[in-house]
Amino acid sequence: MKILGKHKISSRYVRSMAIDCLALDIVAFNLFMDGIHADDSILTKDVYEEKLSASLLGLAVAVRTLIYQGISDLHEFQNVSYCGFYESDNLKDRADVTIKDICDKLIHADFIEREFEKTEKTDQKPITKIIGVNKGKQWTLEISVSLFCESVLNWLNNVDNA
Repeated sequence: MKILGKHKISSRYVRSMAIDCLALDIVAFNLFMDGIHADDSILTKDVYEEKLSASLLGLAVAVRTLIYQGISDLHEFQNVSYCGFYESDNLKDRADVTIKDICDKLIHADFIEREFEKTEKTDQKPITKIIGVNKGKQWTLEISVSLFCESVLNWLNNVDNA
């Protein structure tokens, strides 16, 4: 019996991963800024960073695998530039991004950064900077992980209903 052939990812699995990333994004503020958790050794922060990074990368690879399985033929990618802002030194790069574009940036990123500031009107869903280099030119994609994950969930709804 042959068990494995091509990579196989279901839309349900991608949906599960998007929910995990969304939850990780939302919990960060409470865990590190507004909660009662205290961790002088920063072990929780280190584990959180690794978990968020690995989860975003896993989501990106899963979406790309789903695309390679022919899902992109079922439903076109919509512009999801509302999730963030793309900036590049390469003038040929376009400012509009799709879910596929964000996944590509997550896969090829050199750094992922996010900052929290405690202010009177703190944004509990901070912008996440995804930074990389392509052909010697630096690019930065600043996104709301929460909005990106919700966009993936909306896209999956369209795919599953097609």
